[in-house]
Amino acid sequence: MSKVEPNIVGAETLNRKEYDRRAEEPSVPELISAPEIAELLGVTRQRVHQLAADNPLFPEPFIRLGSGPLWIADAIRRFDREWSRKPGRPRRVA
Repeated sequence: MSKVEPNIVGAETLNRKEYDRRAEEPSVPELISAPEIAELLGVTRQRVHQLAADNPLFPEPFIRLGSGPLWIADAIRRFDREWSRKPGRPRRVA
């Protein structure tokens, strides 16, 4: 039986202080749900799902759970800064 060697792509040496600092950092980004996005953007939950479906600039969910999708909070904050809001309902095309 042959042994498969892993492909090492890098290595680094850390002092204890740096190792401890990195160990304290979260390994998963801050995630938020549609109700939290609605509050952050000042819109309804329904509008959040509409933006997710219709606005190409709206970030893709990080993960979809049985309870609903979760987004990376920083991506949503960036969307909020760059989103060009248009008040009122869009015109109907006849």
